[in-house]
Amino acid sequence: MGGMFAQKLRGYKKILVNPAFHVSEFMRKNLGVQPFLNPRENKETEYKITESLCDAYLQLEEKQFEGIDHLEQELTWALFGENDKLVNCKEEFCKYYNHALTFPGEHRLTFEDIKDSVVPLGKAMLK
Repeated sequence: MGGMFAQKLRGYKKILVNPAFHVSEFMRKNLGVQPFLNPRENKETEYKITESLCDAYLQLEEKQFEGIDHLEQELTWALFGENDKLVNCKEEFCKYYNHALTFPGEHRLTFEDIKDSVVPLGKAMLK
């Protein structure tokens, strides 16, 4: 969900990686208790998806593309995994932005994905 939240940061250079713009739809298919994919500092191992949480995300989603002007189009880039079986919002991203690239990875980034795709794009954006 980081890509969706990063997209809302207006006025900053940003790279969205496999952004999911309709988190509420995905979450509604997974109501109930879910395991965290990564260990948490507080030792929690699971979280709960509720209808009210899905509704809150839906409210964010409904306004996420407001205020996109030429500057935002130039500041915002996205990387999409060619083998992402979880989310594919590239077509929707391209309706609002100009800079979409792919990388030969999946939805969750590996060290190699970061090293070979994210870091070089970040360096190019900083020039």
